[in-house]
Formats: sequence, structure tokens, C-alpha cells
Amino acid sequence: MKALVLPTLLGALLVPSAALALGNGVVINCRHGDGACGDDFEDFTDVLEAAGATVEQTTDVPESIADGDVRLLVVSLPSDDWDTNPIITFYLPSFLSQGGRLLLLGDGETSEPDTNDRIRSILGSIPNHDLSLGTVEVNANSSCADAPTTQILGDPLTAGLSSWYIHEATTVSGGDALVRFDPDGGATATLGAVARLPAGGEIILFGDNQGFLGGSFHDTCAGAGTDVPSAHQALWENLYADQSAAVDGDGDGYESDVDCNDNNPSVHPGATETCNGIDDNCDGTIDEGCGDDDDAADDDDAVDDDDAVDDDDDTTTGFGDDDDSDPFRDDSEWNSCSCGSGEAVAARPAGWLLAVLPLGGLLGRRRRTDA
Repeated sequence: MKALVLPTLLGALLVPSAALALGNGVVINCRHGDGACGDDFEDFTDVLEAAGATVEQTTDVPESIADGDVRLLVVSLPSDDWDTNPIITFYLPSFLSQGGRLLLLGDGETSEPDTNDRIRSILGSIPNHDLSLGTVEVNANSSCADAPTTQILGDPLTAGLSSWYIHEATTVSGGDALVRFDPDGGATATLGAVARLPAGGEIILFGDNQGFLGGSFHDTCAGAGTDVPSAHQALWENLYADQSAAVDGDGDGYESDVDCNDNNPSVHPGATETCNGIDDNCDGTIDEGCGDDDDAADDDDAVDDDDAVDDDDDTTTGFGDDDDSDPFRDDSEWNSCSCGSGEAVAARPAGWLLAVLPLGGLLGRRRRTDA
């Protein structure tokens, strides 16, 4: 049974669908439990609860994310349960296919390589995105002396955000960048990005969990006169915002409530349908007007189907016939002539062939008689 369920759930991530209105649940998965993780996520939790969220913190991999009540799953410092638990093959795909948001928080590669490896494993289990977490720690700001990055890219998730404070960063690649920064001695890199799946779910990846966790970094910054939670609050609130609201994710002028693929600007209502295996104009039909019959029907309109090879090739009746009840009208198997009406009609078998066929039958009968 599981062999059938897994392809079904993974396939759901490849099929465009409208995002669903999910419940108000938020699950924070952290291996340190309510103690350290509860304290560290206190400011983050307070912001979400003020927005109406019901927040659950757990060390276990939560199966509850598949029931439609959870809209945001936060994974920080994941435990080794993620290495074997079926959540990664069953419940997580279901959560994302319903339009859920998955926030993955990496850490400094030097201090938490196992954490980052599990984040990479989770990313690798999800199809149809190109997000990845780097393997080199590029920035350390334990004293909170460095100025925040102000390279905030326009996105519904970053609305109202003007700066971001960085502690220990591992770079992110792929997806749509949300926050970028200039690491010490290096070229501009991405700290956080989002991948929007065709099913409506989203994966948000940050290479520094200290932008969400409290703890010593936030305390140090507070001692220096910097309120990190207030600076990051807009993005925290946006993570919880109702995902069923229509947005124009691909900038083509059509919002997600009418755009059947809001990740592809070439796909939208009114687009020109091309022969590419997808529904370009969102009318529910794939590649209309393509294939064997350029006039959108496999009909008997007394003209060739103009399929670039001058044969009907639809193998519907007999020898690739054109549904015209004439088994000899088949340009792919018989030589055709160009007739006065412009119709390509197959020639009948030559007379010598009609004469030879009865002779073959007589010879066969003679052999059976002799035997």
C-alpha cells in the first residue's frame, strides 16, 4: 500500500492547484524541547500568537501537520527522528500539497554541521524546487557589532521589513531571494529565500536560525541597544499570513485565484496555447489545437490534418486512418494523390496485387490437398 501512497503524495507537489485556507496552527520542531527551544522562540511565539496563531513546540516529528489545521511548520535544530521518520515521505508532502509553509532554519556550518545535514536531507526529499543550503560558514557576528543587512528583496514575505541582523550564516541558493548580505571578504550572497511549489505550498530557507531564535545573540544585541525581534517582526508576521489570499507570485498580472500556475509568468488566462504539454491559458485543456488535427478536432472535414508530415497518423481506424470510414484513406501506409478538392486521398492497391492474392489462396489449398 505504501508503495502506492508515496508516488501519490509526491505527485501532488507537481500538480498545480489552488492554495487552501488552512487552520491557525503553527508547529515549531526543535530537538531541545520546551526548555531551551521554548525560551529561545519566546519572542517569535509571542508575535505569532498576537496574530492569532496557536503555537505548539515539540521535539518529535509532528504528524499533526497533515490534518489541515497547521499552516506553518518551523524546523530548527531538527532531531535524528528526521533521519528515519515517515513524516518526511508521507506527512510532509501532504502538508505542502495543502498549501502549507515550511520554514527551515540552518545554522553556522562550523557549530552545527549535523543540523545542516538534516536540513539538506529534508530539502532533498521534496521535489520541484532548487533551494539548497551551502556548506561553508561565511559570517560570524557574535558581538552584534556589525550593522544589519538592508538588502531586502520585494516579496509578500518581506513586506514591511527593512533590515535583518545576522549571527552565524551559511549561504542559501536557489528559489526567490528574500534577504541578501555581503559576507566578510566575499561577494554578495543570499541568506534567505523562498521556493513556491505548484501545489501552493512554500519552502522558506534561512541560513541563520538566530534571526528567529532568541538566546544569547538577541541578549547581546539588546545590550548594545538593538531590538532584534522588533526589527524582524514584519517577516515573522508575514510567515503566518493567510496563504489562501490571492497573490501574483510570478508578476504576470494574474493573481493565484485565477492563474493556474502562479510560478510561471507565461501561464495565465488569455495566454496563447502552445504545444508544450501544459495548459498555457488556464482553460482546463492542455494543448488544444495541437497534435494530429490543427483545427482542434479529429474530424472528417475532407482536408488533411496539416500535421507537418502530410499523414493523419492517428491510428484510430485501420492503418492510421482519419476516422473517415475509408480504410484505404491513410497517408502513412499508402501512396497518396493530390485530388482536385485539395484532399490527400490514398491510392487503391494496384491491380496486379489484387490478381496475385487469389492465386496465393489456390496454391495454399493445393498444398493442403496434397498433404
